[in-house]
Amino acid sequence: MAQCRACGELVFDDRADEQVSDVLRSHLSLLTPGPIRQALRTLGMQQKTLAASLGIAEATLSRWLSGGLIQSRAMDNLLRVCFGIPAVREVLTGAKSVSDLGVSAET
Repeated sequence: MAQCRACGELVFDDRADEQVSDVLRSHLSLLTPGPIRQALRTLGMQQKTLAASLGIAEATLSRWLSGGLIQSRAMDNLLRVCFGIPAVREVLTGAKSVSDLGVSAET
């Protein structure tokens, strides 16, 4: 971390910013880019497919994977469910159709 000689303000470089993001993810127990990339590889899933399954832009997923953006708790939970439960992944990717998923027919 550098400090401005004129005013004394601390200037964060890219590495310091990455460290702050890593600590925040750790504190919040959010997935980091590495495990997300590993899950994609393990499942043989492309980024485009995952982004579409989650209902997000590919650019958003790309920022999660590069560490430039931290996903919300809700999206982190959805990532974990998508990666961990094959039936959910099938529904989210469209491989298995489930009409009215989660919608009650009660009136």
